[in-house]
Amino acid sequence: MSATPNAPATDLFGPDMFFKLAESPSTFDLLGDFELVTILLSVQTSPGSFNLDASDARMDRVMRVLGLPRTPTDALARAFGPEMISRLATNPATLPLIQAYDFFTRLTAVQNDVTLLPDHMGDPRMGKALVALLQETVYSMPTAAIPTMEELVARILAEPENEWPLWGDYVLVAELVHLSSHPIFRVKNTRHRSDNLVAKLSLGHRELDFFQRANQMPAFEKTRGIIDCKSWGSVDFASLRVHVLILERGAATCLERFPLIQGNRMRRYDSLQQICDAVKSCHKLSHVHGDIKPENIVCIDTPYPMLKLIDFDNATPLGQNMLKHCTPENCPPEMAAFILGHTTGPVVAHTSFDVWRPASGIYAPQRAR
Repeated sequence: MSATPNAPATDLFGPDMFFKLAESPSTFDLLGDFELVTILLSVQTSPGSFNLDASDARMDRVMRVLGLPRTPTDALARAFGPEMISRLATNPATLPLIQAYDFFTRLTAVQNDVTLLPDHMGDPRMGKALVALLQETVYSMPTAAIPTMEELVARILAEPENEWPLWGDYVLVAELVHLSSHPIFRVKNTRHRSDNLVAKLSLGHRELDFFQRANQMPAFEKTRGIIDCKSWGSVDFASLRVHVLILERGAATCLERFPLIQGNRMRRYDSLQQICDAVKSCHKLSHVHGDIKPENIVCIDTPYPMLKLIDFDNATPLGQNMLKHCTPENCPPEMAAFILGHTTGPVVAHTSFDVWRPASGIYAPQRAR
């Protein structure tokens, strides 16, 4: 059903348009959608352009509110109250906003006089800050604590229409891409909507530590064969502290692509070469991967398909003790001996540990043929 104004657009999209939308619990969140805000500003300037976007589903919600007389509230005064800066500073999604001086001056101007809000809605950061502040002060609801990762996943999936702000332009979408030892959800970049990204959630910090260390090494920028980690950080989901990695999304794992790879001799050789190069890339960063297997190698369908390593939960700096962990089908002998109690000393990270795994992965399919 498309939106149809019951009054002239010049009246509905008047000076109090943004105030009406902000003061309604059914539309305040739309002000964080800069694409829609741009449409509203366009209609406000040129009412005749309304018909171009009348079929937009978001306009139905907008028109229901704009068609009603305004009942002023203290919503904006509360949102831009004395604790505005501290509220934005403690939210990872809005902290960058107050770190930008040009936007900080806009915020303080609106804080001093909320009637100036419409003058600054042309800046996409204002809508984002406004929605965050309204959620925190006016439309906040008590949220039950989430004690475990399993319950967090269930909560996210139970609210498919909701989006979960992470930080910056990254927003977690309630679409579970993969669930094994760690849940992986789709992520959208509100600034670059064509980005194909996922968020890996974890209570442990080993993989986050790997990317933090690796990113500081000069060789990391030239590294091929390691999944591209766009950003990382920690987020509180209703009292549950979760480490989040924003990663490029692979098209499929090597396990899923195995029949295709095996079906062509040159493809087998090329895949093996790429896997070996990926392992060497990890070693150049002075780490062993620690769990190389088909499930932890993904295909990136760029113009030239690439294979990349994922899942660095067991990545260990060379020379340091490794976790007692392995996949039984291709467990290196030294780790098997340690797990079974045949040796007492921990396994020390060495490049040979990763070499065993691709070798065993190649031999097993050949033996089964």
